[in-house]
Amino acid sequence: AGAQDGSDVLEAMKKEIHRMNLRLSQLLRHQEEMLQELEKSIVKREDITIRGKAGLKSGVTKGMVKKTVSDLQKRVTDMETEGLQYEAKIRELEEERGLLSTQLAEGGAAADQIRVQEQELQSKIYNASQQKQRNMDEILKYQRMVKRFQSLDAGKFSSAIPTDQLDDELERQEKRL
Repeated sequence: AGAQDGSDVLEAMKKEIHRMNLRLSQLLRHQEEMLQELEKSIVKREDITIRGKAGLKSGVTKGMVKKTVSDLQKRVTDMETEGLQYEAKIRELEEERGLLSTQLAEGGAAADQIRVQEQELQSKIYNASQQKQRNMDEILKYQRMVKRFQSLDAGKFSSAIPTDQLDDELERQEKRL
């Protein structure tokens, strides 16, 4: 009787739709974890930047320059590693999106709901790609800073303003505070 009225096919479709919904929930949780990880990285980078700027305002020594160069080189390496991790996660998400697209064609009534979820996933992939680009821009910025500090350390860079004039200006600014 079940084969004649199609109830067994309907039950199979309901089970498949339920399985797809569970997998989607799992993907969304994973995506949220990735976003939290990304937010932590951004906060960490901002903290490092603030600490670095604060150190440079109070007089620069060769030791400070070398430490800053070393710290910046480590940060560049860390950011490159993070970029590779994000690329791998993007590829993984794109593969999962492809699988969901295939299942979407077979899903029937659940197709509209899955399309909405696919668009959200594409948006998150785009956001991750944008974050990757921002990270690459930040890497370039730090690499330029490393080169400048290395030039400063090597004595290739000299100030256009005489040292005694800089000292006078520093004293005048400190008196204003």
